[in-house]
Amino acid sequence: MKNRKIFASKKTLVVLNTFLTLLLIACGKDADEVKENKPNFNLAPLSLNGMGIGYEETMLTATQNTVNDDFKNISKIKLSTKDQLFRDIFGGSTSKDVLNFIDDRVSIIVPFGFDPELSQLISTENDSDNTSAVDDRKDEEKATVAENLGVAFWLASVVENIPSLRMKLGNSYLSLNSPRVGIVKLGKHYTEFDQFTRMSTWVHEARHSDCTGGLSDSQINSVRKSKDPKVAQNWTCGHLHTICPKGHLYEGFAACDNSDWGAYAVGAVFGDMVGSDCLNCTAEQKEIAMSYSLDSWNRVLNAEALQAGKLGKPDMTSAF
Repeated sequence: MKNRKIFASKKTLVVLNTFLTLLLIACGKDADEVKENKPNFNLAPLSLNGMGIGYEETMLTATQNTVNDDFKNISKIKLSTKDQLFRDIFGGSTSKDVLNFIDDRVSIIVPFGFDPELSQLISTENDSDNTSAVDDRKDEEKATVAENLGVAFWLASVVENIPSLRMKLGNSYLSLNSPRVGIVKLGKHYTEFDQFTRMSTWVHEARHSDCTGGLSDSQINSVRKSKDPKVAQNWTCGHLHTICPKGHLYEGFAACDNSDWGAYAVGAVFGDMVGSDCLNCTAEQKEIAMSYSLDSWNRVLNAEALQAGKLGKPDMTSAF
């Protein structure tokens, strides 16, 4: 894509691709309180009262309608659960608590094909062919429901020490100064996935916005020195995914978790509760939710220890 407008050093884009690699594949499945401090870029608002999420201006109306319906259907779920784990993760026991969890971590939804224009003000490097890092992921398109661009951009800015990294949005620039900047990009085939997969994807992507435990100097330096995305797997900052081991259903793909309470585990808990404790779901809807949950737990390599409570309560905080 020769006309893509990305102004960042080649090294920065290599680092960015490292994080996108560990966020992208895993976001697919084979196949009333407005958030404070959210940027105002005159975005089309999500059609659900109390949510502080907006659509980038090029999002098709039909796609917006699908996403609106997905959030509305989350809001309609009636849960009867006293499960403490669910409460620890979502801060309560209702679908509204799930929506608040997402709203705290997602701000902007952009469409597949969105052309991110990054402005990197301190680099003096100039490379006219530096766009492949963002786009050379064609093989994953069919399996990707959505991906959290915001945390990938933020991580790249930290590793490359670019506090001024920004992304153009409309006629303004958005500062990428927090993992919870919350930019989520829809997959090419988002509307073709079943509804529960789409709904639960928002829980999954929201978890990626948490930098739990912060970032150590050794972690940052390991990425600076290496182009291999494996050095960043298992990070709880951004809850990046790990390569699934030999013999696993997703062997060789960055589609597993080995850190405590990552995106797959959080999504699995949501699926568990809908599958077992939803008061107004059909038997078929519950079965789909449980199927999603089983797939998600299968991707959590330390699931047995987590489920047994050996690794403690979920830490749902973010250091930045």
